[in-house]
Amino acid sequence: MGTDKSSDASLARIRLRQGNGIRYILPRDNETVMDALIRYGVYINAVCGGKGRCGKCKVKTSGTDIPVSAADRAFFSAGELDDGWRLSCALHACDGLEEISVENDDGFEIITEHADITAANGGSGYAIGIDIGTTTIAFCLLDRSSGRVCGTTSEVNRQRIFGADVISRIQAASEGKGGKLGESIKNDLKNGILRLCRECKITADKISSIAVAANTAMTHLLMGYDCSSLGRYPFKPVNIDMIRVGLNEITGIPTKTETVILPGISAYIGADIVSGMYACDFDKTDDICLLVDLGTNGEMALGNRHGIIAASSAAGPAFEGGSISCGMGSVEGAICSVSLDGEEATVRTIKDKQPIGICGTGVIEAVAELLREGMLDKTGLLRDDLFECGFLLCADRDGSEITLTQKDIREIQLAKAAVRTGIEILIREYGITKEQVSKIYIAGGFGYRLDASKAIAIGMIPPEFDGRIEAVGNTSLAGALKFLNDPNGSEMLTNIVSVAKEISLPQNADFNELYMKFMSF
Repeated sequence: MGTDKSSDASLARIRLRQGNGIRYILPRDNETVMDALIRYGVYINAVCGGKGRCGKCKVKTSGTDIPVSAADRAFFSAGELDDGWRLSCALHACDGLEEISVENDDGFEIITEHADITAANGGSGYAIGIDIGTTTIAFCLLDRSSGRVCGTTSEVNRQRIFGADVISRIQAASEGKGGKLGESIKNDLKNGILRLCRECKITADKISSIAVAANTAMTHLLMGYDCSSLGRYPFKPVNIDMIRVGLNEITGIPTKTETVILPGISAYIGADIVSGMYACDFDKTDDICLLVDLGTNGEMALGNRHGIIAASSAAGPAFEGGSISCGMGSVEGAICSVSLDGEEATVRTIKDKQPIGICGTGVIEAVAELLREGMLDKTGLLRDDLFECGFLLCADRDGSEITLTQKDIREIQLAKAAVRTGIEILIREYGITKEQVSKIYIAGGFGYRLDASKAIAIGMIPPEFDGRIEAVGNTSLAGALKFLNDPNGSEMLTNIVSVAKEISLPQNADFNELYMKFMSF
């Protein structure tokens, strides 16, 4: 984008440094730096949606007399403030501000691995399966004649600048930002599809069909539906049926390739979960299976081809590092595994890069190890000498400490209690015992790297499930790909939706008791 030339832009331009590139932005009066960046199409991490609560939208500034906000003081040390670090959501352009540097989470390791697809070959040409997640978007190109996957690519869902979770984006859409959210996802889809075509050396007109699996809010934003009813009781979606639309209508790519958006069950049990159940053969089996999809939210479904109950647990962004002090998503350099020998920590990072923070699986493992070593009690309280500053895991590439704090542990307690409570209520409502669940599928980017034994150790997954847990990767994407080569795909998805019903966890009589119980480790 070029410089904004609107009449209300009256402040001096600011140099923007992003990676190795430099450009200029022209802020408006009374506009935060975050809003200016969004207006110029610059992606920046904003877990809390710009409310000054997460500390993730940091920028490094240079200039003179740059103001320091109360939010800045809450997240940065005196040395960091002196070095120019500020929160973009709390910083307004001022005469002394000359340059800002932006660091992004663009290195996400987006999981495109998925359950095996056993559908028959489905014809000629190419097709693309797409999973639109709240945090990331995965694309997979399929050669329909052979059923072979030709290539994959991925995008960060840049709607994250409006908040890390679905609720934040529904709220932003209801406040008049729905158009921006819709354009954001359309641009991400366009970029991902065209990149996949380039990498696989085909043109877009060679794509004969596309299947998209997404949660209900992402579908609404993509299609331009009113999201306000998703955010208030009784949470009625505008449309959760299967949608068929031309690719040109939603991305601007000049081809009318049929794009099928898969159906959902409710406002909070979307097509991504339906697609996941389809990938795991819920529509064929008499065995009772459990699918748990762990991401920015925790959706789960229990049942078989005769009947399914599903629920959404408000796990929050902790599993993806959103509410963790040194947390981040699954990017290169994020600590994903932790082991302790006494008080000596050994960490492993994604792609074995220099540590820069910790992602959700790293937090789970660190908590499990602290419990095992006796530095954390079952109520979630750190040992007295660790209470103030937390447990030191390692130093990052700049020498700053990466720690797990008491607040971080409380965040993971809330998240894991929500997941465990959901599992327990589904089993009770289905009228079975844990031993009667044949298979437990753990899906999603977070679930793909999850050490099940550590999840059991902290009480997130029932110990009775040990030995029957299978990490199946991105089942939402797997279901979209399976649909493309399955002549009975529409019928199978319709059958899953027809036998499924959602239950509300908070309205369950046992919810509060179970939630408090499973807060403990």
